Amino acid sequence: MAARRRRRLLALEGVFLVLAILFVTVATPRLAGAVGNAFDDLGAKMGELFPALQGSKVIDLPSGGGTVNVDLTAQGLPDFTREPQLKITGRVPEFAMAAGRKLEITLNGSVVSSIEPDAGGAFAASLTLREGPNAMALTLLSGTDIIAHSSYTVVLDRQPPLLTLTRPATGATIEGTNVVIEGKSEAGATITVDGRTVIPAQDGSFSDSYTVIPGAMTITVTARDRAGNETTVKTPVTVKAPTTASIAVTVTLDKVKVTPGTIVTAMVQVTANGVAKADEQVTLSVGVITIGSARTNAAGIAFIGFAAPPNEGDAAVVVLATGASGRATLTVAK
Repeated sequence: MAARRRRRLLALEGVFLVLAILFVTVATPRLAGAVGNAFDDLGAKMGELFPALQGSKVIDLPSGGGTVNVDLTAQGLPDFTREPQLKITGRVPEFAMAAGRKLEITLNGSVVSSIEPDAGGAFAASLTLREGPNAMALTLLSGTDIIAHSSYTVVLDRQPPLLTLTRPATGATIEGTNVVIEGKSEAGATITVDGRTVIPAQDGSFSDSYTVIPGAMTITVTARDRAGNETTVKTPVTVKAPTTASIAVTVTLDKVKVTPGTIVTAMVQVTANGVAKADEQVTLSVGVITIGSARTNAAGIAFIGFAAPPNEGDAAVVVLATGASGRATLTVAK
């Protein structure tokens, strides 16, 4: 009897469990929808009560305070100038403009001007620079608040650049039609030689060469620094046309009659217009055979040794120099 009663209770528990599962499966989506709708209704009511929370209301930024990320550009401001009076002009961007804002101009740490830009944002002011670097700043103010800021440095330089010529010397006579100019100025200067621009080295030194017509002439060199100051040096010189040298080669043998194979030394002397020509290369040949080369010493003399040819008879000893030649005769006999 007890066993039968236990089986009935287990059967009832199984039925209740199945019904609970069916209820949860059917009711949960509806319950979730109802909860969601309730939250939607709550959000709508909150939106009606607090419209700014919806994100559609325009946010008004304050007209003063804060820093605008913008540069105040001064137009055409030079890095270097030789004029102490400097006019500074520029324009404030439209989005940085507002009523009551002023532009403060500072020069070397002192406020020299406080102006209000015009309706288009344009501004202009005149400044007096001091010799050397000048630090200036532009500050757009709204009351005491800084809206925008820019700074610049302008160097006032009224000293002309140094310029020295090391070549040619004043009044020099130059042989030939090629003139070489050498000199030095300050670093960064622009160099012109007789109107032609020459690129200097980083330390300001320069060199140039060009062909000219023989006669008296004046070489004009100008150095211009970055501020526009100029220094000019004029050097008078005389250019002589190159003279055609008359080269003479003389060959003298230490022996003029020898047996085959005998060592012979040739003394070669080279002159130009009768003057000994040093460091001239000469080449000696015996017959059609080239023996060797040598250079003349300070006296214009060179020595070349060779062995007499094996064939009997007269052998031509020929020496070639630049634009000239000389010869001697060697007799070979047993």
